[in-house]
Formats: sequence, C-alpha cells, structure tokens
Amino acid sequence: MAVVCAAQATTPQEDEIFKAPMPHEAYGRAGAQVQVHRARLHGYFNGKEGNAALLARLKENVQACVTDHQRTGQPVNPPKAWPDYMVSHRDDYYLALQRSIQYSSGVSYQVNISDCSLLSKPVRTAKLESSAGICQIDLVAKIAKGNCGPDGHAGARPMPARPAGGADALQRMANDPAMAAMAAQLRQVSAYAASKTAQRKDVKGVTCDIWALPAATGGGSACYASGGSFKPAVGAASRQFGGLLLEMEQPEGLKLNAADAAMDTTVSAAVFTPYAAGGYSFTGGGGQ
Repeated sequence: MAVVCAAQATTPQEDEIFKAPMPHEAYGRAGAQVQVHRARLHGYFNGKEGNAALLARLKENVQACVTDHQRTGQPVNPPKAWPDYMVSHRDDYYLALQRSIQYSSGVSYQVNISDCSLLSKPVRTAKLESSAGICQIDLVAKIAKGNCGPDGHAGARPMPARPAGGADALQRMANDPAMAAMAAQLRQVSAYAASKTAQRKDVKGVTCDIWALPAATGGGSACYASGGSFKPAVGAASRQFGGLLLEMEQPEGLKLNAADAAMDTTVSAAVFTPYAAGGYSFTGGGGQ
C-alpha cells in the first residue's frame, strides 16, 4: 500500500530553525552594547545528487518500511508531510572589531524503523573566535570547549583581515620556479583559490562582492560585504574575504541566502557569551 496523506510542507523542525529569533533578539538588549555587522542566512545542503533526489530516496525508504511493516503486522506511522529540504541549515553571523561569533543550526531526517515515521536530528552550535582563540559551543548539550571566558573575548586584540602569509605567500611561491609546482597544488586544495570577481550586488540592502569558489566541490560562488565603518574580526574560514557572508551557492554543497543583514548596528554583548545563561559545562581551559 502506498504512503498516503503525505505532501510537501515545511516541518515543525524547519519552522523552528527558520522562524526562531536572531540571537541578539533572544538575548535582549540589556547591558553593554557592541557595534557589529550581522546577517541571518537560510538555506540547505544540496549534495552531489541534489535536494530533490535526496528527498525522493527518503520517500522510497519510508515506503519500503511501510510495506515491510504491513506485511509483518507491525505498526506504521508514516509522515503526514515531507520536509522541504533533506538537510536544512541556518547561520547567524555577528562580526565585531576584535571578535566574531557564528551561530549555526540545522536538521536532517531519517526513517524511524520502529513505525516508519521520520526521525529528525536537530543541531544548534556557536563558534566564538578572536585572536584570543576559539570557543566551540553546543547549544543543545550545553557544552563549551576552548577559550570561553566570561567576557566573550571582549579584550582580544583586533585580527588582521587576512591571515599572515595567505594569498601573498602563495603568489611568491608561484613566482619561484623551484616552488611553482607546489604552489599550483596548494591552490587546487586551498580556499585561497577563491578569486574576487568584478561583480557586486545588493542583498537585503547591503552591497557585497561576488567571489568565485573553484576550490569548493563542484565550484560555486559567495557574496561577502566588506563595507561599513570598520573591518571586522572574522572567522578563519572567511578571513580571506574580510567581510560578512550574505550568499553562498555551491552546486554540491550549501546554498545560503541572507534573510536579514545590517552593517554598523549595535547588539547586546550577551550575543558573544551564550554560555553565560547558566547550566553549561566547560572543557579545554579558559571557561567560566
């Protein structure tokens, strides 16, 4: 018997991810204020097969489960609605002068073999980063690892927009005949293979530069905003671009689009210390 009453619809788990308030809204505006560039990005993981193919396989697996359970007299509870995406994803970025934090959340699905319903795997994490180090935060398990001090890296030294010796070092290697071959190999596997194009666009009222990402699996592009009154401290993964991610398009990876963005705005400093809410365990030193 075919699975019935199932239609494409946003699941409660997807709603929880995409409709949840931004961290600066959740933590309020009490206490000290910090100037930041910020963005909220929504999207999903496409993968090599594509989201439609991943969802089709999920439906096939549910149908196979239902058929098997009906044959053996086991209970069935197939989904009444299918998710829009096999792997949903959301990022919230806050870039300040000397520190940055990235909140990430997502959910994926698999078949519950006990009754053919869908099991979801929600994930919510945050990564605080500065010249003082990194704090990795599991917002579900309430675990903070690394340098997770009570000031949220407020006293860290500002970081350069580009890591020392990055693209310039690769170019020097390429100019040296003895190192040219190694430089070519590094460019193939390094994020520094990304190149800034001449194209710009406006996303949610913020202008960003489009970068080509040939090093990403399947290629792709990303749009980073580098304006505003200050150059922010940004995470190591995006430091080459020196700005705020507003869009990403990877045919075999993430597709992200900004749902909200603002430059030179203020938020509560509590955004940088989600672990200060209580109930967290700390590992790796530097914790509260």
